[in-house]
Parts: sequence; C-alpha cells; structure tokens
Amino acid sequence: ALRTEGGPNDDEGRPPQGVREEGADTAAAVSSANDHQDQAERAALQLQKLGRGWKDRKRAKAMAATTLPREGPIAIPDVSADQLWAALSDWTGAGLVEQQFLSLCDLQGPPAIGSVRKLVTAEGMEIEETLLSNNAKHKCFSYAYTGPRAFLESQPFEECTMNWKVEADGEGCKVKCTAKYVLKAEQEYQAEAVEPMVVAIVEACCNHAKGVAP
Repeated sequence: ALRTEGGPNDDEGRPPQGVREEGADTAAAVSSANDHQDQAERAALQLQKLGRGWKDRKRAKAMAATTLPREGPIAIPDVSADQLWAALSDWTGAGLVEQQFLSLCDLQGPPAIGSVRKLVTAEGMEIEETLLSNNAKHKCFSYAYTGPRAFLESQPFEECTMNWKVEADGEGCKVKCTAKYVLKAEQEYQAEAVEPMVVAIVEACCNHAKGVAP
C-alpha cells in the first residue's frame, strides 16, 4: 500500500491539539515587550527630531546679519586679491602679529577646520576663535567666537560668526566681512564698535602683504 504525507507518524512528538508548547507564552511575551520597546524608541527618536527641528527653526529665525563696514566692501587698489587672501586667511595670524594688531596668536593644533586659536589683542583682550570654513577657490572663510567665558559674557550675542570674502577688483581687490549672530535678550548688535576692528584687520593684512613695517 502507498503511504501518503500526513500519516500518523508525522504528529509524533507534537503536543496534543489545544496545548501550547512549553515556553511559548514566555517567548510571545518577550516578543511583545520588544515590539513595545521598539515602538517607544521610535517615538522618542521622532520627538527628538521634532525638537531639534523646532530649535533649529527658532535659531534661524533669531539669526541676524550685519555687513561690515555697513557702507559696503573695503576697496584696496594696491593689493591684489591673492595677496590679501594669503594674509587674511592665514589662520596662524602671522601678519596680524607682525603688524602688532595682535600680541599673541596661539594655534591649538594644525590650521584646519575646527582648529581653535587663542588671541590676545594689542589692548590685552583675550579671544578664542574656531575655524568653521575656508574656501581658497572662492577666497572666503569664516570663524566663530567660542571663548573665553569672560569675552563671551561681555558681548551682546549668544553666538557669532565672522564671514570674510575677498574679490578681485581690477588690479586691486575688495573685501567685506559679514557678522552673523544670535543676540541675547534685550541686546543690540553694536556695529559701530566692531567696524574699527574689521578695518584694522584689513589694514594690518594689507601692510603685511606689501611688506610695510609696523
């Protein structure tokens, strides 16, 4: 006689109908708990993303910008764009120290994105700056003020980046600086107090490029 599938021996070792295998309830409970945990983690992650998005939108709304000097880019007829760029973008600050705009520029690590430099101005003010971008092709770079605490607490902003751009202008060049910042409550950006510093930096870099003694 032929034997078909599903014969009596196929049920050998199986529990009687209606009886669950040992440990099945425990496995189901663990699986359910894991699914619940996964759902909770996904929900928490989504909330975090929404929170970050809200903070980013709030920060972007609070961000303001001021071009320095306010009357427009500084025109420099006797220094080429390449010359000024080389001096201005030098993260070691060699030209600024040579021209005595700075008394110290202490670089923390190699001059790369994320590098911090600690400055001391000729007047004795201590400032820490972190390099955010540097694009030699387009001659633009930016940095943020990141310390020390005494300096940051004395400023009207919660955060501030300085964005420099050098462009060719005939045989000379022109340069502008844009400050982007988020102000502290009930504070105003004092552009008139920052403009002299921007002009002094440009003058020091021009003199360095031309080899003028301080």
